[in-house]
Amino acid sequence: MLDVLSVGNANMDFLINSKGIPDKNIIPLVLPGGSASNFAIACAKLGLKTGFLGFTGRDAFSDLIINNFKCWGVKAFIKRVNKHTGIVLVFTKKRFKRMIHYKGANEFLKSADLKPYADKTSHLHLATPPFKLLRYLRYFKSASVDPGSSLSVINFGKIRPFFKHINVFIPNELEIESICGCNYRKAAVMILDAGCKLVIVKRGWKGCYAADGEQEISLKAFPQQPIDTTGAGDSFNSAFINAWLKSCDLRTACLNGLASAHKTIHHLGPQNSATAREIKEILKKY
Repeated sequence: MLDVLSVGNANMDFLINSKGIPDKNIIPLVLPGGSASNFAIACAKLGLKTGFLGFTGRDAFSDLIINNFKCWGVKAFIKRVNKHTGIVLVFTKKRFKRMIHYKGANEFLKSADLKPYADKTSHLHLATPPFKLLRYLRYFKSASVDPGSSLSVINFGKIRPFFKHINVFIPNELEIESICGCNYRKAAVMILDAGCKLVIVKRGWKGCYAADGEQEISLKAFPQQPIDTTGAGDSFNSAFINAWLKSCDLRTACLNGLASAHKTIHHLGPQNSATAREIKEILKKY
């Protein structure tokens, strides 16, 4: 039985840490990425029995991604298809980040059947999922959703029926305001009223906001001099969910998320989340 099953994109990231436009002398850093993949690796670092479900091509990038999951002890339910593995070109410099996506094999996610996995995991996490996957939420005991770019372009009315099956909704500030058409605090109320149990809003360098219908919490991010923010939101998600699954109070869970994101942004690459020991050290420091 898995503690967490993460479903979403498996990519190879071509990371260019520059002012945005590469020149011929810049060599990209090529690393496994994708929000759901980053989340799965981060959960495994925290000691959770973690699985990942996604699609790759039948290419060398697929081998690298699968081997990376094996290295971290993530059980990979990878389906190889006749399309190239997804690629993301990431231009990053401190807080600046721009991405160019090639979905590739990730396009097959919309046809995935999640129902057979409902009795194999305690918690489902969907990251940047195709809208069609929301129909499977009702089969799982517990679920969290990071809407990412795929759901943030869909209006609230269309997503509303699915919120009653979501335990934790974890968008960033721009995503929740795009979905609901109002500021993030009003948007959180709308989503809670629709049946969601907990809304966490990631606000980047400003910190985070959390609401569960009974309490609201706003926390500042820890002091930072970021090198690369790629994967910071996924690190936050994993550390928050880990603490929440272990029945930590809302403030503690948010602090865990902020601590892991803090560690991530001071390194290059999307999979630099904190271990449990590193989270404790960051929380002691600040």
